Amino acid sequence: MKKLSKEFLTEKELIFVGYSSRNQGFSKALYKGFMDNGIKVYPMNKNAGGTYDVKVYQSFDELPNIPQTAFVLVNKEHAIDAVKSLAEKGIKKVLFQTKRSVDEEVLGICKDAGMEVAIGCPMMLFGGGLHRFHGWIAGVKK
Repeated sequence: MKKLSKEFLTEKELIFVGYSSRNQGFSKALYKGFMDNGIKVYPMNKNAGGTYDVKVYQSFDELPNIPQTAFVLVNKEHAIDAVKSLAEKGIKKVLFQTKRSVDEEVLGICKDAGMEVAIGCPMMLFGGGLHRFHGWIAGVKK
């Protein structure tokens, strides 16, 4: 597992797995953080019925292309299925929002698939205020 850094997010596009309509404000802030830093985002949520103000894809088949990097914002219960799907699609890097989303099984699937893994909130890289301070404390921002 790698430490979260801007070097981890070198690709110019990513899949945002778990873009939420329930926590849309947070998802939108993350989306904006990526986009404002030159990273095109393909939000995904397999559950139909959410109301979104951006295009949210329900499956990999809907994506115009499949990036090599994914940001995962799901709970541990859904993380196993998410990483299995990402591995099947050949994703090379996975950034998990929080340690609460991963366990040994999830990390094992990533390792077996040859995926690089980092854990941390992207807002520590891209946000200001408390996010910036949190990033500094966590050693993400210097």
